[in-house]
Amino acid sequence: MRMTTDIAVLVVCAGVTVTVWALLVAWVVRRTRGARPRRRPAPVPTPATAAAAAAELDTQLTTEWASRNQVWPALNAENALLRERLAGKLSPLEYRARLADLARRCDPEDDPK
Repeated sequence: MRMTTDIAVLVVCAGVTVTVWALLVAWVVRRTRGARPRRRPAPVPTPATAAAAAAELDTQLTTEWASRNQVWPALNAENALLRERLAGKLSPLEYRARLADLARRCDPEDDPK
């Protein structure tokens, strides 16, 4: 008689645990499903800003300056810097400084057309 009571109590406890868990999961899913990350509203562009942004976008999408003679050596130099940084030969500050110098040297604005 004692063993059947223990089994019954165990089954009831397991059932209550599973039910509470299922209800908790359903509640969390319901709360997070409609949740959206809170962001600040995007600023409304003024006509002058919109025109400047459109002009900037046009220049960013052109690839006339991206010649193989410039891109591959720059990528190889950047990979060499990263390799030295990962090997521990460069400090983070030195890596940033050398990478910024490389970016300045490979700037497409300075490339003669």
